[in-house]
Amino acid sequence: MTENRPTGTDAAQRESSAASTNEASDRRGVDGADDASRSSPAGFETLVREGEAVAASCPYCERPFAAVAARDLHVGEVHESVCSASEREAYEAAFAAEDDELFYFHLKVVAALAVLYTVVVLAYMMALGGGYL
Repeated sequence: MTENRPTGTDAAQRESSAASTNEASDRRGVDGADDASRSSPAGFETLVREGEAVAASCPYCERPFAAVAARDLHVGEVHESVCSASEREAYEAAFAAEDDELFYFHLKVVAALAVLYTVVVLAYMMALGGGYL
């Protein structure tokens, strides 16, 4: 039987490709963002950008957050089994506030879609009535 071994140039090309892939993945986080935009003092991946102040950090894993509400949500979801009663209350308050914000966002999106649909229908009616189509 003959064995298919890569030639010297094939192996070099693969090593070069792997090295460039590793360099690119070293510069990006899990979601592809550059490390410069996701850096933190402890080396965690965060949404605290350079130049922004860290508003709060997790008391359990020291992950920094740009907003206190984000920290409260994190503690309540990730460290649920070890969080205190006051942290649980802060989580529930942050969850309710986020739920309200999300409801109003969805309401605004539905309203914007309704307005867009109305404008398109009216424009189509005007085009048909004017004999343009």
